[in-house]
Amino acid sequence: MAQRAEASPRDAATVVVARQPAPLTTELFFVQRAAAAPFMPNAWVFPGGRVDSADGDPGSDGAFRGAAARECLEEAHLAVDPTRLAWIDTWLTPSAHSQRYTTRFYSFMVNMNTSRQARVDGYEVVDSRWATAHEMLARWQAGDADLPPPTLCLVTAMARKQLAVSPPGSIPAPTDLHMPILPKVMEHAKHPTVVLPHDPEYAQLAGESGQAPSRAHVYPPRLERRENRWIPLGSALLVMAIAGCRDEAPAPSAAAPPPSTESAPAQVEPDPDVAPASRDIFAWCDPDAVGGVYGSGTREFDLTTLATIFALPPRGRETALADTAVRSALGSLSVDDAQATDKLWGERWISFNSPLARAPFVLRELRAEPAVVETLLTAVGFNRRERDGFVVFQHQRAFPWKIVLLDRGTAAFVPRSEIGSGLTPLTAARDLPPGALAEQLRDDARQNDLILTSYVAGPMLHLNLAHDVEQAQWRLRRWQSDGLDGAIALMLGADVAVGSEVAALTQREGIGETERTRALMRRVAFEAEGQTATGRLQIPARDVPRAAR
Repeated sequence: MAQRAEASPRDAATVVVARQPAPLTTELFFVQRAAAAPFMPNAWVFPGGRVDSADGDPGSDGAFRGAAARECLEEAHLAVDPTRLAWIDTWLTPSAHSQRYTTRFYSFMVNMNTSRQARVDGYEVVDSRWATAHEMLARWQAGDADLPPPTLCLVTAMARKQLAVSPPGSIPAPTDLHMPILPKVMEHAKHPTVVLPHDPEYAQLAGESGQAPSRAHVYPPRLERRENRWIPLGSALLVMAIAGCRDEAPAPSAAAPPPSTESAPAQVEPDPDVAPASRDIFAWCDPDAVGGVYGSGTREFDLTTLATIFALPPRGRETALADTAVRSALGSLSVDDAQATDKLWGERWISFNSPLARAPFVLRELRAEPAVVETLLTAVGFNRRERDGFVVFQHQRAFPWKIVLLDRGTAAFVPRSEIGSGLTPLTAARDLPPGALAEQLRDDARQNDLILTSYVAGPMLHLNLAHDVEQAQWRLRRWQSDGLDGAIALMLGADVAVGSEVAALTQREGIGETERTRALMRRVAFEAEGQTATGRLQIPARDVPRAAR
Protein backbone atom coordinates (compact mmCIF):
# COMPACT_ATOMS: atom_id res chain seq x y z
CA MET A 1 0.00 0.00 0.00
CA ALA A 2 1.44 3.35 -1.01
CA GLN A 3 2.25 5.76 1.83
CA ARG A 4 0.42 9.07 1.73
CA ALA A 5 2.67 11.98 0.87
CA GLU A 6 3.05 14.45 3.73
CA ALA A 7 1.28 17.75 3.19
CA SER A 8 3.40 20.82 2.59
CA PRO A 9 2.74 23.44 5.28
CA ARG A 10 1.24 26.80 4.41
CA ASP A 11 2.04 30.00 6.26
CA ALA A 12 -0.47 31.44 8.73
CA ALA A 13 -0.58 34.16 11.38
CA THR A 14 -2.55 34.63 14.59
CA VAL A 15 -2.92 37.69 16.84
CA VAL A 16 -3.37 37.60 20.61
CA VAL A 17 -5.25 40.89 20.96
CA ALA A 18 -5.25 42.21 24.53
CA ARG A 19 -6.67 45.12 26.49
CA GLN A 20 -6.34 46.35 30.08
CA PRO A 21 -9.72 47.38 31.56
CA ALA A 22 -7.95 48.02 34.89
CA PRO A 23 -4.35 48.06 36.11
CA LEU A 24 -2.91 44.55 36.34
CA THR A 25 -5.94 43.07 34.55
CA THR A 26 -5.28 41.89 31.01
CA GLU A 27 -8.15 40.55 28.92
CA LEU A 28 -7.62 38.60 25.70
CA PHE A 29 -9.93 38.55 22.68
CA PHE A 30 -11.14 35.05 21.75
CA VAL A 31 -13.28 34.05 18.78
CA GLN A 32 -15.19 30.81 18.22
CA ARG A 33 -14.78 29.13 14.87
CA ALA A 34 -17.89 28.06 12.98
CA ALA A 35 -19.16 24.49 13.29
CA ALA A 36 -18.71 24.03 9.52
CA ALA A 37 -15.11 25.24 9.54
CA PRO A 38 -12.80 22.66 7.90
CA PHE A 39 -10.08 23.32 10.49
CA MET A 40 -10.74 23.30 14.28
CA PRO A 41 -14.56 23.59 14.10
CA ASN A 42 -16.26 25.09 17.20
CA ALA A 43 -12.89 25.81 18.83
CA TRP A 44 -12.14 29.02 20.71
CA VAL A 45 -9.01 30.57 19.25
CA PHE A 46 -7.31 33.91 18.67
CA PRO A 47 -8.09 35.74 15.39
CA GLY A 48 -5.94 34.58 12.49
CA GLY A 49 -5.69 32.72 9.21
CA ARG A 50 -3.59 31.88 6.16
CA VAL A 51 -1.05 34.14 4.52
CA ASP A 52 -2.16 35.21 1.02
CA SER A 53 0.01 36.29 -1.88
CA ALA A 54 -1.28 39.85 -1.47
CA ASP A 55 0.14 40.01 2.06
CA GLY A 56 3.76 40.17 0.87
CA ASP A 57 6.65 38.09 -0.39
CA PRO A 58 6.09 34.41 0.49
CA GLY A 59 7.82 33.49 3.74
CA SER A 60 8.81 37.06 4.57
CA ASP A 61 8.29 38.71 7.91
CA GLY A 62 6.16 41.35 6.20
CA ALA A 63 3.84 38.73 4.73
CA PHE A 64 3.23 37.13 8.13
CA ARG A 65 2.57 40.50 9.73
CA GLY A 66 0.36 41.63 6.87
CA ALA A 67 -1.72 38.48 7.13
CA ALA A 68 -2.02 38.89 10.91
CA ALA A 69 -3.34 42.45 10.53
CA ARG A 70 -5.67 41.52 7.66
CA GLU A 71 -7.16 38.50 9.43
CA CYS A 72 -7.64 40.48 12.62
CA LEU A 73 -9.58 43.11 10.70
CA GLU A 74 -11.63 40.55 8.74
CA GLU A 75 -12.51 38.27 11.67
CA ALA A 76 -12.71 40.72 14.55
CA HIS A 77 -13.05 44.20 12.97
CA LEU A 78 -9.98 45.27 14.95
CA ALA A 79 -7.32 47.34 13.21
CA VAL A 80 -3.78 46.56 14.35
CA ASP A 81 -0.48 48.05 13.22
CA PRO A 82 1.52 45.21 11.60
CA THR A 83 4.82 46.96 12.41
CA ARG A 84 4.00 46.94 16.14
CA LEU A 85 2.99 43.31 16.44
CA ALA A 86 5.12 41.45 19.00
CA TRP A 87 6.12 37.99 17.73
CA ILE A 88 5.71 35.59 20.69
CA ASP A 89 5.62 32.03 19.32
CA THR A 90 5.62 29.76 16.26
CA TRP A 91 3.91 26.36 15.80
CA LEU A 92 3.93 23.86 12.92
CA THR A 93 1.01 21.47 12.40
CA PRO A 94 1.99 17.77 12.84
CA SER A 95 2.85 15.90 9.64
CA ALA A 96 -0.01 13.46 10.30
CA HIS A 97 -2.54 16.20 9.45
CA SER A 98 -3.70 16.77 5.88
CA GLN A 99 -3.89 20.53 6.46
CA ARG A 100 -0.62 21.90 7.80
CA TYR A 101 0.32 25.44 8.78
CA THR A 102 3.43 27.19 9.98
CA THR A 103 1.70 29.67 12.28
CA ARG A 104 3.32 32.68 13.85
CA PHE A 105 1.63 34.02 16.99
CA TYR A 106 1.79 37.76 17.58
CA SER A 107 0.47 39.92 20.40
CA PHE A 108 -0.98 43.42 20.23
CA MET A 109 -2.33 45.66 23.00
CA VAL A 110 -5.31 47.86 22.12
CA ASN A 111 -6.81 50.62 24.23
CA MET A 112 -10.30 50.34 25.67
CA ASN A 113 -11.93 52.57 23.03
CA THR A 114 -10.55 50.46 20.19
CA SER A 115 -11.44 47.20 21.94
CA ARG A 116 -15.13 48.15 21.93
CA GLN A 117 -15.12 47.92 18.11
CA ALA A 118 -14.46 44.17 18.21
CA ARG A 119 -17.12 41.95 16.64
CA VAL A 120 -17.14 38.71 14.66
CA ASP A 121 -17.79 38.33 10.95
CA GLY A 122 -20.51 35.69 11.52
CA TYR A 123 -19.03 33.47 8.83
CA GLU A 124 -15.61 32.08 9.75
CA VAL A 125 -16.10 32.92 13.40
CA VAL A 126 -19.53 33.04 15.04
CA ASP A 127 -18.94 34.21 18.60
CA SER A 128 -16.40 36.20 20.61
CA ARG A 129 -15.55 37.31 24.13
CA TRP A 130 -12.99 39.26 26.12
CA ALA A 131 -11.64 37.20 29.01
CA THR A 132 -8.57 36.98 31.19
CA ALA A 133 -6.39 33.91 30.83
CA HIS A 134 -7.72 32.60 34.15
CA GLU A 135 -11.34 33.17 33.10
CA MET A 136 -10.88 31.28 29.82
CA LEU A 137 -9.17 28.41 31.63
CA ALA A 138 -12.12 28.26 34.02
CA ARG A 139 -14.50 28.00 31.03
CA TRP A 140 -12.27 25.33 29.50
CA GLN A 141 -12.22 23.41 32.77
CA ALA A 142 -16.02 23.54 32.97
CA GLY A 143 -16.28 22.16 29.44
CA ASP A 144 -17.68 25.39 28.00
CA ALA A 145 -14.72 26.20 25.74
CA ASP A 146 -12.75 23.87 23.47
CA LEU A 147 -9.20 25.23 23.26
CA PRO A 148 -6.87 23.69 20.63
CA PRO A 149 -3.43 22.62 21.91
CA PRO A 150 -1.51 25.77 20.85
CA THR A 151 -4.20 28.05 22.28
CA LEU A 152 -4.43 26.08 25.52
CA CYS A 153 -0.64 26.12 25.88
CA LEU A 154 -0.38 29.89 25.30
CA VAL A 155 -3.27 30.72 27.63
CA THR A 156 -1.83 28.47 30.35
CA ALA A 157 1.57 30.16 30.05
CA MET A 158 -0.07 33.59 30.21
CA ALA A 159 -2.03 32.62 33.31
CA ARG A 160 1.26 31.58 34.95
CA LYS A 161 2.93 34.83 33.77
CA GLN A 162 5.50 32.81 31.81
CA LEU A 163 4.38 34.50 28.60
CA ALA A 164 3.57 38.20 28.49
CA VAL A 165 1.35 40.17 26.15
CA SER A 166 3.42 43.31 25.76
CA PRO A 167 4.14 45.98 23.18
CA PRO A 168 7.29 45.50 21.09
CA GLY A 169 10.49 46.23 22.93
CA SER A 170 9.02 45.99 26.43
CA ILE A 171 10.29 42.44 26.96
CA PRO A 172 13.05 40.59 25.14
CA ALA A 173 11.72 38.32 22.39
CA PRO A 174 12.75 34.65 22.42
CA THR A 175 15.79 34.08 20.24
CA ASP A 176 14.49 30.82 18.75
CA LEU A 177 11.16 31.97 17.29
CA HIS A 178 12.20 30.84 13.79
CA MET A 179 12.31 27.29 15.18
CA PRO A 180 8.65 26.16 15.25
CA ILE A 181 7.20 23.88 17.88
CA LEU A 182 6.36 20.73 15.88
CA PRO A 183 4.10 18.30 17.78
CA LYS A 184 3.50 14.66 16.86
CA VAL A 185 0.21 12.79 17.03
CA MET A 186 -0.33 9.39 18.62
CA GLU A 187 -3.16 7.39 20.18
CA HIS A 188 -3.01 6.56 23.86
CA ALA A 189 -5.73 4.37 25.42
CA LYS A 190 -7.92 5.18 22.39
CA HIS A 191 -7.49 8.89 22.99
CA PRO A 192 -5.83 11.13 20.35
CA THR A 193 -2.71 12.61 21.93
CA VAL A 194 -0.50 15.51 20.87
CA VAL A 195 3.14 15.14 21.97
CA LEU A 196 5.49 18.12 22.08
CA PRO A 197 9.23 17.91 21.26
CA HIS A 198 10.39 18.03 24.91
CA ASP A 199 8.40 14.89 25.80
CA PRO A 200 10.79 11.95 26.55
CA GLU A 201 9.02 9.68 24.01
CA TYR A 202 8.86 12.25 21.22
CA ALA A 203 11.88 10.99 19.23
CA GLN A 204 10.55 7.42 19.15
CA LEU A 205 7.17 8.35 17.70
CA ALA A 206 6.32 8.25 13.99
CA GLY A 207 6.10 11.44 12.01
CA GLU A 208 8.24 14.42 11.14
CA SER A 209 10.43 15.48 14.07
CA GLY A 210 11.46 18.92 15.19
CA GLN A 211 13.79 20.36 17.77
CA ALA A 212 12.62 21.50 21.19
CA PRO A 213 12.99 25.29 21.45
CA SER A 214 13.75 26.54 24.93
CA ARG A 215 10.41 28.40 25.07
CA ALA A 216 8.52 25.09 24.64
CA HIS A 217 9.48 23.91 28.12
CA VAL A 218 6.87 26.17 29.74
CA TYR A 219 4.20 24.08 27.98
CA PRO A 220 2.96 20.60 29.00
CA PRO A 221 4.84 17.82 27.14
CA ARG A 222 1.63 16.23 25.86
CA LEU A 223 -2.11 16.84 25.60
CA GLU A 224 -4.78 14.15 25.34
CA ARG A 225 -8.25 14.50 23.81
CA ARG A 226 -10.91 13.47 26.33
CA GLU A 227 -14.58 14.37 26.55
CA ASN A 228 -14.35 16.90 23.72
CA ARG A 229 -11.44 18.86 25.15
CA TRP A 230 -7.67 18.68 25.30
CA ILE A 231 -6.18 17.76 28.69
CA PRO A 232 -2.49 18.54 29.51
CA LEU A 233 -0.63 15.51 30.83
CA GLY A 234 2.70 14.85 32.51
CA SER A 235 3.06 18.27 34.10
CA ALA A 236 1.90 20.36 37.04
CA LEU A 237 1.48 23.37 34.76
CA LEU A 238 -2.28 23.21 34.67
CA VAL A 239 -2.60 22.95 38.43
CA MET A 240 -0.75 26.22 38.86
CA ALA A 241 -2.50 27.91 35.93
CA ILE A 242 -6.03 27.36 37.19
CA ALA A 243 -5.24 27.99 40.85
CA GLY A 244 -6.87 31.40 40.51
CA CYS A 245 -10.05 29.97 38.94
CA ARG A 246 -11.39 28.09 41.96
CA ASP A 247 -10.91 27.75 45.69
CA GLU A 248 -8.74 24.67 45.64
CA ALA A 249 -6.47 23.27 42.93
CA PRO A 250 -6.04 19.51 42.51
CA ALA A 251 -2.84 17.90 43.64
CA PRO A 252 -0.21 17.41 40.91
CA SER A 253 0.12 14.04 39.26
CA ALA A 254 2.50 11.66 41.04
CA ALA A 255 4.55 11.48 37.86
CA ALA A 256 4.89 15.23 37.62
CA PRO A 257 7.89 17.08 39.04
CA PRO A 258 7.06 19.29 42.03
CA PRO A 259 6.48 22.94 41.15
CA SER A 260 9.53 25.14 41.61
CA THR A 261 9.58 27.18 44.81
CA GLU A 262 12.66 29.19 43.90
CA SER A 263 10.82 32.49 43.59
CA ALA A 264 7.87 31.76 45.88
CA PRO A 265 7.49 33.90 48.98
CA ALA A 266 8.38 32.28 52.26
CA GLN A 267 5.38 30.76 54.03
CA VAL A 268 4.82 31.64 57.68
CA GLU A 269 3.74 28.72 59.83
CA PRO A 270 0.94 29.74 62.19
CA ASP A 271 1.75 29.85 65.89
CA PRO A 272 -0.96 27.81 67.66
CA ASP A 273 -0.64 30.02 70.75
CA VAL A 274 -1.36 33.25 68.92
CA ALA A 275 -4.41 34.08 66.81
CA PRO A 276 -4.68 35.20 64.14
CA ALA A 277 -1.51 33.92 62.51
CA SER A 278 0.72 36.23 60.52
CA ARG A 279 0.16 36.49 56.79
CA ASP A 280 2.06 38.02 53.95
CA ILE A 281 1.44 41.81 53.82
CA PHE A 282 0.35 41.42 50.16
CA ALA A 283 -2.42 39.03 51.22
CA TRP A 284 -4.21 41.93 52.98
CA CYS A 285 -4.64 43.95 49.80
CA ASP A 286 -8.27 44.20 48.67
CA PRO A 287 -8.82 41.51 45.96
CA ASP A 288 -10.92 44.04 44.02
CA ALA A 289 -8.43 46.92 44.33
CA VAL A 290 -8.27 49.14 41.26
CA GLY A 291 -4.83 50.53 41.98
CA GLY A 292 -2.11 50.48 44.54
CA VAL A 293 1.49 51.12 45.58
CA TYR A 294 4.19 49.06 47.26
CA GLY A 295 7.07 50.81 48.97
CA SER A 296 10.11 49.84 51.02
CA GLY A 297 12.66 52.19 52.52
CA THR A 298 10.80 55.21 51.17
CA ARG A 299 10.91 57.29 54.35
CA GLU A 300 14.36 58.64 53.46
CA PHE A 301 13.02 60.19 50.23
CA ASP A 302 10.77 63.17 49.57
CA LEU A 303 8.05 61.33 47.65
CA THR A 304 5.96 64.51 47.32
CA THR A 305 8.69 66.22 45.30
CA LEU A 306 9.47 63.05 43.34
CA ALA A 307 5.80 62.68 42.35
CA THR A 308 5.93 66.25 41.03
CA ILE A 309 9.15 65.64 39.12
CA PHE A 310 7.71 62.59 37.34
CA ALA A 311 4.32 64.25 36.60
CA LEU A 312 2.18 61.76 38.51
CA PRO A 313 -1.54 62.56 38.08
CA PRO A 314 -3.44 63.66 41.23
CA ARG A 315 -5.09 60.31 41.86
CA GLY A 316 -1.77 58.57 41.52
CA ARG A 317 -0.18 61.11 43.88
CA GLU A 318 -2.82 60.51 46.53
CA THR A 319 -2.17 56.76 46.50
CA ALA A 320 1.62 57.06 46.31
CA LEU A 321 1.71 59.59 49.14
CA ALA A 322 -0.81 57.82 51.39
CA ASP A 323 1.91 56.32 53.59
CA THR A 324 3.63 59.71 53.81
CA ALA A 325 0.31 61.16 55.02
CA VAL A 326 0.01 58.41 57.64
CA ARG A 327 3.52 59.07 58.95
CA SER A 328 2.83 62.80 59.02
CA ALA A 329 -0.35 62.25 61.06
CA LEU A 330 1.50 59.98 63.48
CA GLY A 331 4.15 62.66 63.79
CA SER A 332 1.48 65.19 64.74
CA LEU A 333 0.94 63.38 68.03
CA SER A 334 2.88 64.71 70.99
CA VAL A 335 6.66 64.40 70.64
CA ASP A 336 6.90 61.55 73.11
CA ASP A 337 3.90 59.73 71.62
CA ALA A 338 5.23 60.11 68.07
CA GLN A 339 8.63 58.72 69.04
CA ALA A 340 6.99 55.79 70.81
CA THR A 341 4.68 54.84 67.93
CA ASP A 342 7.50 55.17 65.39
CA LYS A 343 9.04 52.05 66.90
CA LEU A 344 6.03 49.98 65.86
CA TRP A 345 6.27 50.20 62.09
CA GLY A 346 8.52 48.38 59.62
CA GLU A 347 9.82 49.67 56.28
CA ARG A 348 7.46 47.86 53.92
CA TRP A 349 4.03 49.29 53.17
CA ILE A 350 1.20 49.06 50.66
CA SER A 351 -1.53 51.55 49.80
CA PHE A 352 -4.51 50.53 47.70
CA ASN A 353 -7.67 52.01 46.21
CA SER A 354 -10.88 50.03 46.71
CA PRO A 355 -13.66 50.52 44.15
CA LEU A 356 -16.10 52.22 46.55
CA ALA A 357 -13.65 53.77 49.00
CA ARG A 358 -13.19 57.54 49.25
CA ALA A 359 -9.47 57.44 50.04
CA PRO A 360 -6.58 54.95 49.91
CA PHE A 361 -6.04 52.33 52.62
CA VAL A 362 -2.51 51.81 53.95
CA LEU A 363 -0.98 48.53 55.14
CA ARG A 364 2.19 48.61 57.26
CA GLU A 365 4.42 45.86 58.58
CA LEU A 366 4.70 45.64 62.37
CA ARG A 367 8.01 45.47 64.23
CA ALA A 368 6.43 44.59 67.59
CA GLU A 369 4.16 41.85 68.89
CA PRO A 370 0.41 42.64 68.94
CA ALA A 371 0.33 42.83 72.75
CA VAL A 372 3.05 45.52 72.68
CA VAL A 373 1.24 47.41 69.93
CA GLU A 374 -2.04 47.37 71.83
CA THR A 375 -0.42 48.57 75.05
CA LEU A 376 1.42 51.41 73.34
CA LEU A 377 -1.52 52.62 71.22
CA THR A 378 -3.75 52.65 74.28
CA ALA A 379 -1.13 54.62 76.20
CA VAL A 380 -0.98 57.38 73.57
CA GLY A 381 -4.74 57.99 73.42
CA PHE A 382 -6.26 55.32 71.17
CA ASN A 383 -9.45 53.52 72.25
CA ARG A 384 -9.60 49.77 71.61
CA ARG A 385 -12.59 47.81 70.35
CA GLU A 386 -13.26 44.68 68.33
CA ARG A 387 -15.13 44.74 65.04
CA ASP A 388 -15.66 42.06 62.35
CA GLY A 389 -13.00 39.85 63.94
CA PHE A 390 -10.36 42.61 64.03
CA VAL A 391 -8.93 44.73 66.83
CA VAL A 392 -9.59 48.38 65.92
CA PHE A 393 -8.03 51.48 67.50
CA GLN A 394 -9.50 54.96 67.12
CA HIS A 395 -7.86 58.04 68.61
CA GLN A 396 -9.69 60.21 71.10
CA ARG A 397 -8.83 63.30 69.04
CA ALA A 398 -9.20 64.00 65.30
CA PHE A 399 -6.62 61.49 64.09
CA PRO A 400 -7.66 60.83 60.45
CA TRP A 401 -7.20 57.03 60.46
CA LYS A 402 -8.38 54.04 62.40
CA ILE A 403 -5.60 51.52 63.07
CA VAL A 404 -6.62 47.89 62.56
CA LEU A 405 -4.47 44.97 63.74
CA LEU A 406 -4.83 42.38 61.01
CA ASP A 407 -2.46 39.76 62.39
CA ARG A 408 0.88 39.48 64.16
CA GLY A 409 2.77 41.16 61.35
CA THR A 410 0.47 43.69 59.65
CA ALA A 411 -1.65 46.70 60.58
CA ALA A 412 -4.01 48.71 58.38
CA PHE A 413 -4.74 52.43 58.43
CA VAL A 414 -8.39 52.90 57.45
CA PRO A 415 -9.54 56.46 56.61
CA ARG A 416 -12.09 57.66 59.18
CA SER A 417 -13.99 59.26 56.28
CA GLU A 418 -15.19 55.81 55.17
CA ILE A 419 -18.88 55.09 55.72
CA GLY A 420 -19.57 52.53 58.45
CA SER A 421 -16.68 50.49 59.82
CA GLY A 422 -14.68 50.80 56.59
CA LEU A 423 -13.46 47.23 57.07
CA THR A 424 -15.09 45.63 54.02
CA PRO A 425 -11.88 45.62 51.86
CA LEU A 426 -9.99 43.99 54.76
CA THR A 427 -12.60 41.29 55.38
CA ALA A 428 -12.58 40.58 51.63
CA ALA A 429 -8.79 40.19 51.74
CA ARG A 430 -9.11 37.88 54.72
CA ASP A 431 -11.79 35.67 53.20
CA LEU A 432 -10.90 35.61 49.47
CA PRO A 433 -7.84 34.65 47.39
CA PRO A 434 -5.41 37.49 46.51
CA GLY A 435 -6.31 39.62 43.52
CA ALA A 436 -4.26 40.66 40.49
CA LEU A 437 -2.91 43.80 42.17
CA ALA A 438 -1.54 41.89 45.16
CA GLU A 439 0.18 39.35 42.92
CA GLN A 440 1.70 42.05 40.73
CA LEU A 441 2.99 44.03 43.72
CA ARG A 442 4.40 40.83 45.21
CA ASP A 443 6.23 40.05 41.95
CA ASP A 444 7.62 43.58 41.74
CA ALA A 445 8.80 43.46 45.35
CA ARG A 446 11.15 40.58 44.52
CA GLN A 447 13.20 42.81 42.22
CA ASN A 448 16.50 44.06 43.52
CA ASP A 449 16.84 47.73 44.52
CA LEU A 450 13.10 48.43 44.18
CA ILE A 451 11.95 51.39 46.29
CA LEU A 452 8.43 51.98 45.00
CA THR A 453 6.08 50.56 42.38
CA SER A 454 2.69 52.11 41.63
CA TYR A 455 -0.33 51.26 39.47
CA VAL A 456 -3.50 53.33 39.17
CA ALA A 457 -6.47 53.15 36.80
CA GLY A 458 -8.32 55.96 35.07
CA PRO A 459 -9.76 57.81 33.42
CA MET A 460 -8.14 60.43 35.62
CA LEU A 461 -7.40 64.12 35.43
CA HIS A 462 -3.80 65.20 34.77
CA LEU A 463 -3.01 68.82 35.57
CA ASN A 464 -0.36 69.11 32.84
CA LEU A 465 -2.32 67.48 30.01
CA ALA A 466 -5.32 68.40 27.90
CA HIS A 467 -6.75 64.88 28.09
CA ASP A 468 -7.47 62.33 30.81
CA VAL A 469 -5.03 59.52 31.54
CA GLU A 470 -6.39 55.97 31.28
CA GLN A 471 -3.64 54.30 33.34
CA ALA A 472 -0.51 55.43 35.16
CA GLN A 473 2.47 53.39 36.32
CA TRP A 474 5.40 54.76 38.33
CA ARG A 475 8.53 53.02 39.56
CA LEU A 476 11.57 54.06 41.60
CA ARG A 477 14.76 52.03 42.00
CA ARG A 478 18.07 52.61 43.69
CA TRP A 479 20.78 53.57 41.22
CA GLN A 480 24.50 53.72 41.80
CA SER A 481 24.06 52.98 45.51
CA ASP A 482 22.52 56.27 46.72
CA GLY A 483 20.94 57.59 43.52
CA LEU A 484 17.48 57.00 42.04
CA ASP A 485 16.27 55.58 38.72
CA GLY A 486 12.67 56.58 38.05
CA ALA A 487 10.25 55.76 35.23
CA ILE A 488 6.63 56.69 34.54
CA ALA A 489 4.13 55.54 31.90
CA LEU A 490 0.90 57.44 31.19
CA MET A 491 -1.51 55.59 28.89
CA LEU A 492 -3.73 57.94 26.87
CA GLY A 493 -6.87 57.47 24.81
CA ALA A 494 -6.97 56.26 21.23
CA ASP A 495 -7.79 59.69 19.79
CA VAL A 496 -5.16 61.62 21.72
CA ALA A 497 -2.18 63.13 19.89
CA VAL A 498 0.48 61.73 22.20
CA GLY A 499 3.23 63.86 20.69
CA SER A 500 1.59 67.10 21.82
CA GLU A 501 1.03 65.70 25.30
CA VAL A 502 4.69 64.68 25.51
CA ALA A 503 5.60 68.26 24.58
CA ALA A 504 3.34 69.54 27.38
CA LEU A 505 5.04 67.26 29.89
CA THR A 506 8.47 68.35 28.72
CA GLN A 507 7.56 72.04 29.00
CA ARG A 508 6.09 71.97 32.53
CA GLU A 509 6.87 75.19 34.37
CA GLY A 510 6.72 73.91 37.95
CA ILE A 511 5.05 77.03 39.33
CA GLY A 512 5.66 77.27 43.06
CA GLU A 513 8.44 74.67 43.03
CA THR A 514 12.05 75.31 43.95
CA GLU A 515 14.59 75.87 41.20
CA ARG A 516 16.19 72.53 42.11
CA THR A 517 12.88 70.73 41.58
CA ARG A 518 12.19 72.56 38.30
CA ALA A 519 15.66 71.61 37.04
CA LEU A 520 14.90 67.92 37.69
CA MET A 521 11.49 68.26 36.02
CA ARG A 522 13.17 69.56 32.85
CA ARG A 523 15.57 66.61 32.82
CA VAL A 524 12.88 63.89 32.67
CA ALA A 525 13.12 62.31 29.20
CA PHE A 526 9.53 62.00 27.96
CA GLU A 527 8.71 60.30 24.68
CA ALA A 528 5.74 58.73 22.89
CA GLU A 529 5.43 54.95 22.66
CA GLY A 530 2.19 54.23 20.83
CA GLN A 531 -0.58 55.77 22.94
CA THR A 532 1.62 55.91 26.03
CA ALA A 533 3.75 58.82 27.19
CA THR A 534 6.79 57.46 29.02
CA GLY A 535 9.35 59.34 31.10
CA ARG A 536 12.70 58.31 32.54
CA LEU A 537 15.21 60.05 34.81
CA GLN A 538 18.29 58.87 36.69
CA ILE A 539 19.10 61.15 39.62
CA PRO A 540 22.60 61.08 41.14
CA ALA A 541 22.84 60.92 44.92
CA ARG A 542 23.67 64.63 45.33
CA ASP A 543 20.41 65.67 43.60
CA VAL A 544 17.97 63.17 45.14
CA PRO A 545 15.15 64.92 47.07
CA ARG A 546 15.44 63.72 50.66
CA ALA A 547 12.80 63.70 53.38
CA ALA A 548 13.21 66.24 56.18
CA ARG A 549 14.49 64.74 59.41
